[in-house]
Amino acid sequence: MELIPNLEWHEAPSKPAKPSATTFQSVPTELIAMTLAWIHPRKVLQFRRICKQINSLLLSHHFAILNLRRFMPLCTVGLNPLDDSIPPNTPTSTTTSNQIGLSHLTSSRFIPTVSTLADELDSLWFTWPPNYQRAYIDAKLGRLVEIAWNRLQIQVASMTRMFGELYNLCVLDLRFCPIQGNLPSELGQMSALHVLKLACNNLSGFIPRELGALANLQVLVLAGNHLTGSVPAELGSLINLETLDLSTNKLSGMIPKELGQLLNLRTLDLSGNQLSGYVPTELSDLVNLYRLCLEGNKLRGRIPAEFTKLVKLEVLILTGNRMSLLIPPLDLARGSRLWSLILENGLPLMTFFMVAGFVLLLSVWHLRVLHVLFFGKPLVL
Repeated sequence: MELIPNLEWHEAPSKPAKPSATTFQSVPTELIAMTLAWIHPRKVLQFRRICKQINSLLLSHHFAILNLRRFMPLCTVGLNPLDDSIPPNTPTSTTTSNQIGLSHLTSSRFIPTVSTLADELDSLWFTWPPNYQRAYIDAKLGRLVEIAWNRLQIQVASMTRMFGELYNLCVLDLRFCPIQGNLPSELGQMSALHVLKLACNNLSGFIPRELGALANLQVLVLAGNHLTGSVPAELGSLINLETLDLSTNKLSGMIPKELGQLLNLRTLDLSGNQLSGYVPTELSDLVNLYRLCLEGNKLRGRIPAEFTKLVKLEVLILTGNRMSLLIPPLDLARGSRLWSLILENGLPLMTFFMVAGFVLLLSVWHLRVLHVLFFGKPLVL
């Protein structure tokens, strides 16, 4: 008899189940949000690639508030950040003062602050998506009256459109930062702005015409960039402007005559561009002008004789152009420094004396000829 061995039943090991699209759908969204909110804002946005549900969650305004609350100081601006009882960034009705200061911010719910040193979250703000940028404005930036983040420590940054929502900001100083791209037209919505300094960056494109709506602006410095196009005529509407520096760019076209309406202007620097045409005579209306720099352009023609009205002018630089540096008539230049300023701009003293001597000899020769014609004998001097 053949014996049948005992056979034991062994269940084949099952393969691990592949994660399906329904894996995260079975987990409450609020639980996922509370978990991811503990990841630093510098890294949490990397999880957007997991699935569409996570991507949608991370791009929501609610999650941005939840995440920032974990990593912002409790008293960033003197109030609990992201507190629902605090009204969001709301423009005050008294931000039209011509004085730079804090006294015009009289709202009891508004605590004005100054930020002169950017922290890590400030630097990240330039790279965040709009939901994070808006949440950070409500938490901190919307309550600032001055931002001075010179030499910002960040690899790549751009002038985001969200700057237009900083309605209470009076001073924006971002010089020597790696900011690139175009200037957003939303900058024209910063109605309280007094000082705008964006010098020595990598900005390109045109100067927005909307900057002409900044009625309180006193200082505009965009020097040392790669801006192109023409100088907007709308800048002539900035009646409170005292300093306009657009030097060392790639601006072209003619100098707009509307700049002659800036009666409070003390410094006008358009040097180092590709401006052409004539110097508009309307600039002679800038009676408070102290410094005028137009060197390094393609300007032609003569210096307007009306410039003798610029009695406060102390610095005039016109070298590196195609202009005729002819001195206006003596009766026009009398009582002004225009003679000496022009002589400093490329008409050497030796050349001046040579021309003056030639004119004198020519006058004496004419006198001799006239004396012979009328009196019949040569003139003895």
